[in-house]
Amino acid sequence: MADHESTIADTLGITEGAVVWIVGQTIEEETILDPLPEGATTLRDAEELEDGRSFDAVLIAIDDQREVAEVLDEVLPQIGSVPTAWIFLPVARPVEVVPQDVSAAVEQYGWVLGSPVRLDDTWQAYRLSQP
Repeated sequence: MADHESTIADTLGITEGAVVWIVGQTIEEETILDPLPEGATTLRDAEELEDGRSFDAVLIAIDDQREVAEVLDEVLPQIGSVPTAWIFLPVARPVEVVPQDVSAAVEQYGWVLGSPVRLDDTWQAYRLSQP
């Protein structure tokens, strides 16, 4: 077996053949996963999911404090008990997103925000879990 350098997709638990819903405003959120594991696909819209399939992972990127409630209200009710869910927040931007506010918002839907994982100079990720 060949040595394999760990990728951001590995860090986030994205596996071969996974179907990943990426919620975000730009293509930047999708490119952070490059390279994807073999056979993994990304979707930008939940309606693109084929009948009978479910998401293996959901990645929610929020880069503006004013978007927190709106994005979470739209996405969290749709993801059910997806096995891998993460929220990406910016490390530093002109408009900072406050992790405590995001944590309080996800708790309203029965989710808990984990500790941050630094992905790169732009994004950090927080794992979502259901207690």
